[in-house]
Amino acid sequence: GKIILNTKNNKKTIAILKKVFGIHSIAETDYVKAQEISDVQQNVLQYVSNFLKKKDSFALRVNRIGKQKFSSTDIAVQCGKAIQQAIDVSVNLDFPKKEIFIELDEDDLFLFSKIEEGARGIPVGVEGKIGLLMDGNSNEFFAGKLMLKRGCEIIPIVQKNKTKCIKIL
Repeated sequence: GKIILNTKNNKKTIAILKKVFGIHSIAETDYVKAQEISDVQQNVLQYVSNFLKKKDSFALRVNRIGKQKFSSTDIAVQCGKAIQQAIDVSVNLDFPKKEIFIELDEDDLFLFSKIEEGARGIPVGVEGKIGLLMDGNSNEFFAGKLMLKRGCEIIPIVQKNKTKCIKIL
C-alpha cells in the first residue's frame, strides 16, 4: 500500500520518515489527475523535460492500478516513444542513466525519479511490548534497534549506569 502525504517541507518530512520502521521506501512525487493515456503522456513529457538531457539513457517503470482502457505496457510504449521524439535519448531498461517512475492509480498520476530507502521492518507496536535490560553497554542500543525493526515496542529497564543508558537511548 501507499501513504500519500502533502507537506510544506518535503526534505524534512522525508528525513523523519526514513527513520520510521515499517516504511520501506519514500519518493517525492509530482501529482496530477490523468484519465486518458494522452493525459499521462503529456504530463510525463513535461516532467522529464526538467531533468532528462540529450544523449541520456532512460527507463520507464510503470505501475497501473484501476480499470483504465489501457495497460501499463501501453503507457510505457507511448510515453517512451514521445520522450524519444521530443528529446534525443535512448532506452536502456537494464542500466539506464535516469529512471522515471509512473504510478497511475485510477486517475491519480504520480511521477518521480528517485526512491529513497526507508528503515523497513515492521511498524513498532505490532508485535507487542518487550523489556530491554540496560546497564550502559552500547550494544544494547543495537539490540533495541533490531527489536524495534521487528515490530516490538521497547520498555527500557535500567539496572545501573542510568546516565550512560539515557545517553545511549
